[in-house]
Amino acid sequence: MVDTQADTLRVQPWAQVAILVISAVTFVAGTVGYGFPLLTPVAVSFAVLIAGTAVVFWVDRTRDRVDTRWLSIVPLLDIMATAVIAAPMSHDLQFAAVLVILPLMWLALAFDPLSIAVGVVFSASVPAAHSLATDDWPDHPVDWVPFVLAPVVMSVFAASAFLVGRALRANQRATDATMKRLRAESRARAADVATMAAIEEGTEDAVVVFDRAGELLRINDKARRLATKARLDFRQPGLGDHRIFAADRRTPRVFPRDSIRKAMELSVAVEHVAWLGAEGDQVAVHYRIFPIVTGGEVVGAAIIAHDVTELVEAIEIRDRFLDAVGHELRTPLTALLGETDLALMGEVPDDVAERLSAIDEAASRVLTAVERLVAAGRESVSMMRDTADIAIITGDTVADHRGLAEECGVALRVVDRRVGFSRVDTRVFRSILSEFLVNAIRFTPAGGEVVVTTDVVDLVGPVVEIRDTGVGMTDTERRRAFERFYRSDYARDNAIPGAGLGLSIAKKLADQSGIGVGLYATVDGGTLARLMLPSADPEDFASAVAVVPRP
Repeated sequence: MVDTQADTLRVQPWAQVAILVISAVTFVAGTVGYGFPLLTPVAVSFAVLIAGTAVVFWVDRTRDRVDTRWLSIVPLLDIMATAVIAAPMSHDLQFAAVLVILPLMWLALAFDPLSIAVGVVFSASVPAAHSLATDDWPDHPVDWVPFVLAPVVMSVFAASAFLVGRALRANQRATDATMKRLRAESRARAADVATMAAIEEGTEDAVVVFDRAGELLRINDKARRLATKARLDFRQPGLGDHRIFAADRRTPRVFPRDSIRKAMELSVAVEHVAWLGAEGDQVAVHYRIFPIVTGGEVVGAAIIAHDVTELVEAIEIRDRFLDAVGHELRTPLTALLGETDLALMGEVPDDVAERLSAIDEAASRVLTAVERLVAAGRESVSMMRDTADIAIITGDTVADHRGLAEECGVALRVVDRRVGFSRVDTRVFRSILSEFLVNAIRFTPAGGEVVVTTDVVDLVGPVVEIRDTGVGMTDTERRRAFERFYRSDYARDNAIPGAGLGLSIAKKLADQSGIGVGLYATVDGGTLARLMLPSADPEDFASAVAVVPRP
């Protein structure tokens, strides 16, 4: 097989040409200047050099199919040939003796130590070759010095060249490995780019990609069309204008100027639904801004958006239907409750009062069930947001549930670590917190404890945690806890009141309020519910659940 590491050094056609040309020039100079004749050995030596040149050029053209290690024969023959050519001239033409240096250098740079040793022996024989050619041997001991120094000098020269060649081969191996890796990475990047382009154009979603500095990298045709409708220019620092609207289709919505940067800095995703376009020609778009992470490092951010107009309009129709049904059901129930209340206010026999109280209680349960069913079915609830002190609201809500806690024999207390302010609908937040409190109390056996903690997490906002020492939840129960009508085995076995709608409604209200919710297991077997509220600063992220550590 071909040794790809050393081919470049072994196959040197132009070095062979240089040896041939320099030898020819040296011989011509000796012939013209000193009258040296073209003897048969010299002619044979030139023939060897010419043949070697042809062989090296042939190997250079076929190196992919030829093992080049045998090519050491050529510089070895070159050494012998140049020694024969230089022998009769070396006394009068001093530089003729150095002809052997060129093939020896080639041999030492590119071939194995055995070939180099043979080459050193051949090259060291130049002084002896001159004496053989002229039959002129030294008479004085000093004249024998060149015979002794020649092998030493040639050995040192060959060793130095060999070390240089080994370093060159090592560098070439490293260079080849680097080039191979770079070519593989280049092919992989080209494949990634082609795959990304195919996905961008093949998906039904709009795709926009930014680099680490927030500069636009890629945008597909669907994203361009949506950007045109919304008058968005992703190359500018601002990402919004008056053609982006909230759910009511009239209130302008402006992207936070630094939303892309914050998504990358905090490593969190932000999701919204907005209406794009001028009035009368709008589309509903669900979009998600998230960081792109490679090898644990954030390298950019992306926006994925898709048209949800048909879905949103279908949900609006469903909500209107639920409102109508809820109104038709609530009206007679409200009237019935009013009549029973009026009747109970008057003087009625005890047995009648008992029946009226039963009717009132049953009607109240039905009305509550209707309210929950309508709330569970609706996609959205109107919000009245204001800046509120979360610690105060939490304390008031906990106080409202002390009666239930005492009834269940559960200790209920509040711990305020830091005061936090949030921009939320306080009525909705109370409802969400109430659902989690009721579940924590009812699923904690008598003698247990429920602790409600308020705190503030930097870069996120206020956080409320409800930690209980109750029966706990399995992974499946935590995963399904927010499904509508889901009830755990413990709830059914112990006849805990409820229809499996409370947490589902609370999760839906939390999502619409920008409140992150999560359920986690505690080390003592209980459950921790965490509510992450939006900061009072509208520029902060409400969905930064990822940066809060789990218990």
